[in-house]
Amino acid sequence: MSNLNDAREEANRYAKARQMTEQGYTARPVGEVEGTYFVQNPKGDLYIVMFFDNAPARCQCPDWKERERDCKHIMWLRSELETAAQLAQYEAEYGACELESTGIDPYPQY
Repeated sequence: MSNLNDAREEANRYAKARQMTEQGYTARPVGEVEGTYFVQNPKGDLYIVMFFDNAPARCQCPDWKERERDCKHIMWLRSELETAAQLAQYEAEYGACELESTGIDPYPQY
């Protein structure tokens, strides 16, 4: 396969990954196993995605098994985890400051 085809396939996977939240995909940790998550599609199919410190991520989906490269599940979950970490950091830094300075909880529903 040519580099151009590889790039097109990678871009297509990334485009699919960007739509997964709106399509109803969900993720949750697998018990106490750090870096391991269930990713569930709207039909109920589950895939296990595993992140490692010193190795590429893995997924149990057919695409990853065939190519052994990041699939849409890995791309989507990595993005979701990064977003969650950024939000937690922002809330830790600024949410508490707003409550202290104004007395108003910026997130009263939580």
